[in-house]
Amino acid sequence: MPYPKVSLDALWQAESQKPTSTQRLFQPNQLTNLPSSAQRYLKHAIAPNTPLASAVRLKMQFPVMQATGPDVTRSVIGRMQGEYVWLPSAFCGGGANQAENGDIAWSASDDTNHAIAHLTLLKETTHLTLTLNDTGHLQQASLNRWNNPDSGPHRYENFGVQVEDEGTFSGYTIHSFRFLMPFAL
Repeated sequence: MPYPKVSLDALWQAESQKPTSTQRLFQPNQLTNLPSSAQRYLKHAIAPNTPLASAVRLKMQFPVMQATGPDVTRSVIGRMQGEYVWLPSAFCGGGANQAENGDIAWSASDDTNHAIAHLTLLKETTHLTLTLNDTGHLQQASLNRWNNPDSGPHRYENFGVQVEDEGTFSGYTIHSFRFLMPFAL
Protein backbone atom coordinates (compact mmCIF):
# COMPACT_ATOMS: atom_id res chain seq x y z
CA MET A 1 0.00 0.00 0.00
CA PRO A 2 1.61 3.31 -1.05
CA TYR A 3 1.83 6.00 1.60
CA PRO A 4 2.28 9.71 0.79
CA LYS A 5 5.58 11.33 1.70
CA VAL A 6 5.10 13.76 4.55
CA SER A 7 7.68 16.15 5.96
CA LEU A 8 7.45 16.30 9.75
CA ASP A 9 8.98 19.78 9.69
CA ALA A 10 6.24 20.94 7.29
CA LEU A 11 3.54 19.42 9.49
CA TRP A 12 4.99 21.06 12.60
CA GLN A 13 5.27 24.43 10.86
CA ALA A 14 1.63 24.27 9.70
CA GLU A 15 0.46 23.30 13.18
CA SER A 16 2.42 26.04 14.93
CA GLN A 17 0.93 28.71 12.64
CA LYS A 18 -2.70 27.94 13.56
CA PRO A 19 -4.38 30.83 15.36
CA THR A 20 -4.80 30.26 19.09
CA SER A 21 -8.42 31.43 18.89
CA THR A 22 -9.32 28.10 17.24
CA GLN A 23 -8.10 26.09 20.23
CA ARG A 24 -10.66 23.93 21.98
CA LEU A 25 -10.59 23.40 25.73
CA PHE A 26 -10.91 20.01 27.40
CA GLN A 27 -14.38 19.66 28.87
CA PRO A 28 -14.98 16.39 30.74
CA ASN A 29 -18.74 16.66 30.09
CA GLN A 30 -18.02 16.07 26.38
CA LEU A 31 -16.88 12.52 27.17
CA THR A 32 -20.30 11.14 28.10
CA ASN A 33 -20.61 8.98 24.96
CA LEU A 34 -17.30 7.22 25.65
CA PRO A 35 -16.93 3.98 27.63
CA SER A 36 -16.43 4.68 31.35
CA SER A 37 -12.82 3.42 31.26
CA ALA A 38 -11.94 5.85 28.43
CA GLN A 39 -13.60 8.69 30.34
CA ARG A 40 -11.61 7.79 33.47
CA TYR A 41 -8.33 7.78 31.52
CA LEU A 42 -8.95 11.12 29.79
CA LYS A 43 -10.16 12.81 33.01
CA HIS A 44 -6.94 11.65 34.71
CA ALA A 45 -4.72 12.64 31.79
CA ILE A 46 -6.14 16.11 31.01
CA ALA A 47 -7.24 18.77 33.50
CA PRO A 48 -10.55 20.58 32.83
CA ASN A 49 -10.24 23.68 30.59
CA THR A 50 -6.78 22.68 29.35
CA PRO A 51 -6.27 23.75 25.71
CA LEU A 52 -6.38 20.63 23.54
CA ALA A 53 -2.93 20.39 22.00
CA SER A 54 -2.79 18.86 18.54
CA ALA A 55 0.96 18.34 18.37
CA VAL A 56 4.00 17.90 20.53
CA ARG A 57 7.59 18.11 19.39
CA LEU A 58 10.04 15.74 20.97
CA LYS A 59 13.79 16.16 20.67
CA MET A 60 15.81 12.96 20.36
CA GLN A 61 19.45 12.88 21.35
CA PHE A 62 20.31 10.21 18.79
CA PRO A 63 18.78 8.82 15.59
CA VAL A 64 16.51 5.89 16.34
CA MET A 65 16.51 4.41 12.85
CA GLN A 66 17.46 5.25 9.31
CA ALA A 67 15.56 3.20 6.75
CA THR A 68 12.87 3.62 4.11
CA GLY A 69 10.24 1.57 2.36
CA PRO A 70 6.59 0.59 2.77
CA ASP A 71 7.24 -1.83 5.65
CA VAL A 72 9.15 0.86 7.56
CA THR A 73 6.36 3.38 6.91
CA ARG A 74 3.76 0.89 8.14
CA SER A 75 5.81 0.21 11.27
CA VAL A 76 6.25 3.94 11.95
CA ILE A 77 2.48 4.46 11.68
CA GLY A 78 2.00 1.86 14.43
CA ARG A 79 4.61 3.53 16.59
CA MET A 80 2.94 6.91 16.14
CA GLN A 81 -0.40 5.41 17.15
CA GLY A 82 1.17 3.94 20.27
CA GLU A 83 2.74 7.28 21.12
CA TYR A 84 -0.69 8.93 21.40
CA VAL A 85 -0.30 8.31 25.15
CA TRP A 86 2.29 11.13 25.17
CA LEU A 87 -0.34 13.53 23.80
CA PRO A 88 -3.60 12.54 25.50
CA SER A 89 -5.56 15.24 23.66
CA ALA A 90 -4.99 13.25 20.46
CA PHE A 91 -7.58 10.81 21.83
CA CYS A 92 -10.17 13.61 21.94
CA GLY A 93 -10.58 13.78 18.16
CA GLY A 94 -11.52 16.71 16.05
CA GLY A 95 -15.11 17.42 17.03
CA ALA A 96 -17.15 18.21 20.07
CA ASN A 97 -18.34 14.61 20.26
CA GLN A 98 -15.14 12.58 20.45
CA ALA A 99 -16.95 9.25 20.04
CA GLU A 100 -17.91 10.18 16.48
CA ASN A 101 -14.45 11.15 15.26
CA GLY A 102 -13.70 9.03 12.20
CA ASP A 103 -10.05 8.46 13.08
CA ILE A 104 -10.56 7.45 16.72
CA ALA A 105 -13.21 5.19 18.19
CA TRP A 106 -13.37 3.79 21.70
CA SER A 107 -14.76 0.49 22.84
CA ALA A 108 -15.25 -1.04 26.24
CA SER A 109 -13.48 -4.20 27.24
CA ASP A 110 -14.84 -7.02 29.37
CA ASP A 111 -13.63 -5.29 32.54
CA THR A 112 -13.41 -1.74 33.83
CA ASN A 113 -9.60 -1.60 33.89
CA HIS A 114 -9.10 -1.57 30.12
CA ALA A 115 -9.97 1.01 27.49
CA ILE A 116 -9.48 0.21 23.81
CA ALA A 117 -8.81 3.02 21.33
CA HIS A 118 -9.21 2.10 17.66
CA LEU A 119 -6.91 4.48 15.78
CA THR A 120 -6.72 4.92 12.02
CA LEU A 121 -3.82 6.78 10.43
CA LEU A 122 -3.05 6.62 6.70
CA LYS A 123 -5.46 3.67 6.31
CA GLU A 124 -3.68 1.65 9.01
CA THR A 125 -5.93 0.78 11.96
CA THR A 126 -4.51 -0.14 15.35
CA HIS A 127 -6.29 -1.26 18.49
CA LEU A 128 -4.44 0.35 21.39
CA THR A 129 -5.31 -1.26 24.73
CA LEU A 130 -4.82 0.93 27.79
CA THR A 131 -4.62 -0.78 31.18
CA LEU A 132 -5.81 1.57 33.93
CA ASN A 133 -6.22 1.60 37.67
CA ASP A 134 -9.44 2.71 39.37
CA THR A 135 -8.58 6.43 39.10
CA GLY A 136 -7.66 6.32 35.39
CA HIS A 137 -3.89 6.21 35.93
CA LEU A 138 -2.32 4.49 32.92
CA GLN A 139 -0.40 1.37 33.93
CA GLN A 140 0.47 -0.04 30.50
CA ALA A 141 -0.41 0.29 26.82
CA SER A 142 -0.20 -2.38 24.13
CA LEU A 143 -0.92 -2.86 20.44
CA ASN A 144 -0.01 -5.06 17.51
CA ARG A 145 2.61 -3.26 15.39
CA TRP A 146 3.96 -4.11 11.95
CA ASN A 147 7.56 -5.16 12.51
CA ASN A 148 10.32 -7.70 11.91
CA PRO A 149 12.28 -7.82 15.18
CA ASP A 150 14.19 -10.95 14.14
CA SER A 151 14.97 -9.66 10.61
CA GLY A 152 12.47 -12.18 9.21
CA PRO A 153 9.37 -11.35 7.21
CA HIS A 154 7.35 -8.38 8.44
CA ARG A 155 4.30 -9.25 10.52
CA TYR A 156 2.22 -7.87 13.35
CA GLU A 157 4.03 -8.23 16.67
CA ASN A 158 2.87 -7.45 20.19
CA PHE A 159 4.37 -4.15 21.32
CA GLY A 160 3.81 -2.41 24.59
CA VAL A 161 4.97 -0.08 27.29
CA GLN A 162 4.76 -0.25 31.05
CA VAL A 163 4.35 3.02 32.93
CA GLU A 164 7.12 3.76 35.39
CA ASP A 165 6.17 7.27 36.48
CA GLU A 166 3.99 10.25 35.57
CA GLY A 167 4.14 14.00 35.89
CA THR A 168 1.71 16.83 35.17
CA PHE A 169 2.71 19.65 32.82
CA SER A 170 0.42 22.48 31.68
CA GLY A 171 -2.68 20.44 32.48
CA TYR A 172 -1.46 17.17 30.94
CA THR A 173 -0.43 14.10 32.90
CA ILE A 174 2.39 12.52 30.90
CA HIS A 175 3.96 9.14 31.56
CA SER A 176 7.47 7.75 31.39
CA PHE A 177 7.70 4.20 30.08
CA ARG A 178 9.73 1.07 29.85
CA PHE A 179 9.33 -0.45 26.36
CA LEU A 180 8.45 -4.13 26.24
CA MET A 181 8.81 -6.13 23.05
CA PRO A 182 7.61 -8.74 22.50
CA PHE A 183 4.79 -7.87 24.86
CA ALA A 184 2.44 -10.39 26.42
CA LEU A 185 -1.09 -9.19 25.76
